[in-house]
Amino acid sequence: MKKILFLSLVMLFFSRGVAAAQDARDMIKKSWDKFRAAKSEIEEAAIAVKYDDGRVEQKAYTRWIQFDPAGEDKVAIVFSAPANDRGLGLLTWRHKQGEDDQWLKLPSMKQVRRVSTSDQAKYFAGTDITYEDARQLIGERIDDFNYQIISVPTLSE
Repeated sequence: MKKILFLSLVMLFFSRGVAAAQDARDMIKKSWDKFRAAKSEIEEAAIAVKYDDGRVEQKAYTRWIQFDPAGEDKVAIVFSAPANDRGLGLLTWRHKQGEDDQWLKLPSMKQVRRVSTSDQAKYFAGTDITYEDARQLIGERIDDFNYQIISVPTLSE
């Protein structure tokens, strides 16, 4: 999510002479259209989870995104470390219309379970990532937000 916000801000910063009347929503839509021009994306990440008692746990995961022209995007997050999280995965299937589907793979129990809508605010894999955050990692639904240009910086500022 931070990556997408950063890309949007960079576009705003370097776009000299942007007319003040330009629709902010259109700017965001164009940004997302360019971002989604790739058919897929793979990301490997390492994170440190810090606990109140001072412990730090290193985690690693791979995230795959498949962008669909019809808006039926999919993202899979699979942990590779630590050993007790290895194979833990989350599949999110975003639908253009209606509710998204999410499934959690629990390798220790050798089962897959559907993540209910009521669990969206819960944290995933002992991190600060909620199921809703994982869903948003695919990309923003621009119709869910209102956009406004509050200022357009120039290179001389």
